[in-house]
Amino acid sequence: MKNENKIAELMQGGLRYRGAAVKFAGGKKVDLRNTDARVETTDGGARILVSLEEYTAEFIYRKVDTNVVSCKAVLTPKGKVKDSVREITAMRVFCLAEQDAPLIMNHFTEVGIVERQKRNKKDFSENHLSLFPKNAADKAVTFTAGLPAKFYSRVEYEQRKNGVLFNVNTIIPYSYEGKIESETWFITVNKSPTEAWEWTAKRFATDRTFETPVGWSTWDYYFTSATENDVKENVDFIAADEILSKKIRYIALDDGWQQREGDWKSGARYPSGLKSLVQYINSKGFEAGIWIAPTRLHFLCGTVMRRNDFLVLDENGDPIMDEDMYVLDPTHPDGEKFLRETFAYLNDCGFRFYKLDFVSNMTKFAQRFYDKSAGHFDALNRLFTIARESVAKGSHIMGCSLPYGADVSLSDSRRTGIDIHNTFKHLKKCTEMALWQYASNERLYKNDLDYLLVRGKDTTTDSQTNVLNPNGGKYKAEPTETFRWRDGEDFSYTEAKCWCGVILMSGSSVFLGDKLPLLNGKGLDLIKKTLENADFHAAKPVLTGLEGLPEIWKKEQTGSVYVFNFGEEEKTYDLELKNGTYRDIFDEKSYVVADGALRVSIAAHDCVCLYKQ
Repeated sequence: MKNENKIAELMQGGLRYRGAAVKFAGGKKVDLRNTDARVETTDGGARILVSLEEYTAEFIYRKVDTNVVSCKAVLTPKGKVKDSVREITAMRVFCLAEQDAPLIMNHFTEVGIVERQKRNKKDFSENHLSLFPKNAADKAVTFTAGLPAKFYSRVEYEQRKNGVLFNVNTIIPYSYEGKIESETWFITVNKSPTEAWEWTAKRFATDRTFETPVGWSTWDYYFTSATENDVKENVDFIAADEILSKKIRYIALDDGWQQREGDWKSGARYPSGLKSLVQYINSKGFEAGIWIAPTRLHFLCGTVMRRNDFLVLDENGDPIMDEDMYVLDPTHPDGEKFLRETFAYLNDCGFRFYKLDFVSNMTKFAQRFYDKSAGHFDALNRLFTIARESVAKGSHIMGCSLPYGADVSLSDSRRTGIDIHNTFKHLKKCTEMALWQYASNERLYKNDLDYLLVRGKDTTTDSQTNVLNPNGGKYKAEPTETFRWRDGEDFSYTEAKCWCGVILMSGSSVFLGDKLPLLNGKGLDLIKKTLENADFHAAKPVLTGLEGLPEIWKKEQTGSVYVFNFGEEEKTYDLELKNGTYRDIFDEKSYVVADGALRVSIAAHDCVCLYKQ
C-alpha cells in the first residue's frame, strides 16, 4: 500500500500502524497492506480507499484531540453481495510495552487492573481496554468504541516479543445487508486511563437531568421466592420508619412475580394481582417498580407454544437459545406488538419504575434479525424505544446487562456489572466492574452498582443470612474456579460497612435488598447513614500504576475521600488531602488535616469514608 506514512504520522506515543483488514463469511480475509489501495490526506488525518471484489471500502483516520486518534471503516456494496462481511478491523496497531505491563479490562472479560500474563494467545475485551507500564499510569494507551454502537465491538490483543498487537474490530451479523459502517474507535495515548475514560464520557455526554432512583426490592434476600405478604411486610416497616419513609421512593418486584419468562402476568405468589399490590404500595406513599426480562422467553412458556414467529433465528433459520430461553426479536412486527402489549399491561397496573434485564442476549447470541438492515444495537435500541413509548411519561427505565454501546438516551440508569451478594468476593467484583464506568455517571446515565445489602452474622437477627446457591453442585465439581456465584462467607459488620462505602463512593442509585424487619440496630444504622449521606456523585479512582483494584477514591465535587482495604491484612495509607476537618460518616470519628497529608490505618475488609466538614 502506497503512502502508508501518511497514516503513520498520526500515530504517537510509541504506537505503530499495522494496517486494517476485512473478513468474510466464506473465510476469506483481505489485509489492506496487501492490496492496491490509495491513501489520501484529509483534514486532520488520512483515509484509505480500496476496491474489494464486492465492496468499495474506505478507512478513515483522524486526529480528533490532543493525543487522541480515531479510526472508522465504511464498506459500500457494489451490487448484490454473495459473500457477507463478518468482521472489520478498522486498525491494527502495535504498542511498544513491557511484557509484564498491567492491563485494565472491562467487565465482559477480565476486570479491574490486572497484570498482563506472558502469553502469546489472542484475547479480547469489549468496548474498552487500557495498557500502561508499571508505575506509569499516565503513559497509558486506551481503546474506546464510540457511542452509540451499531454492531458488536471488541479489541483483540496479542502479546508479542517487545510489545502488544491490537486489532479494533466490528463484528457483523451474518445476514446483514446494505452499507456497513464500523464503530468509530478512539485511541488515546500518553494519558492516564481516567483521563481517557472521562474524555470519552464528556464527548458523548447528554444534557439530561438525571433522577437517582432510591428504593427497596425483593432481590436479593428473597431471590425468586418473594410473596405478596413479604412485600407488604417490608413496605409497612419502611412506612413506619421516620428516616426510611422519607428516603425511599420505589418498592420494586424483582424476578419471581411472573408466571414464567414470556408469560408476563402475575404468578401464584401474588394472588390479589399486581394492580392491587401497586395500589397498596401507593397507599403507603411509595411508587411501584418491576423487573422484567423482555427478550427472554422460557422454552415451556405459553407464549412460545402459540406465538413464536418473532424469535431471533440463527444463520440456518432456527431459533437461538440463551440457556433455556428463546430470544425475542424486537424488529419483528409481532415481536414489537407483544412488547407493547406487555408494557401496556404493566403500565396499567401502575408501575413507574422498570428494570429491563438480560437485554444483552441480542448482542451476545443474535446472528440475524427480521429487519436485515438492523445491527445488534439497532435491535437493542428498538427494544428500549418500544418500552419508553409504552409506559407513562416520567417513568424510570433501568438497563440491566445493557452493553455500553447502546444509545445512552434510552435508559435513565444502568447496572454496571454482576449481581451483588453479601460476600466480600462479590463486593470486590462489583467494585472492579464499576472501575472504568465511574466517568459515565451523570454524564451518560446514572450508574447502579446493585443492591445495598448489609445482612450478615453481625447485622441481622435472621439465622439464615443467605439463600441456597442454586449452582452449588456445579461449582463444587469445579473447585478451581477463582470466583463463583455467592462464593465466600456472609458479610461481617466491617464488610457490610465497606459495601455501604462503595455505594456512596460510586454515586450509585440505592435500592435496599434485605428483609428489613429482621435487621438489628447495627444493620439499620448502616443503611440509614448511607441513605442520609448519599450525594450520588461518582468518585474518581487514584491510580498508582500498580496492579490491583484501586483502594483510594476521591470526589472532586465535595472533597470526600473513600479508602477501602480490599486486602487480607491491616494496611496504612498516606492520603493527600486539602487542609480542614474530615469526619468518617460511619464511626463519626474526626480527622484534622493541617499539612495536606493524613495517615490512616485500616483493618482488612474495612473502609474509611471521610467527608469534609
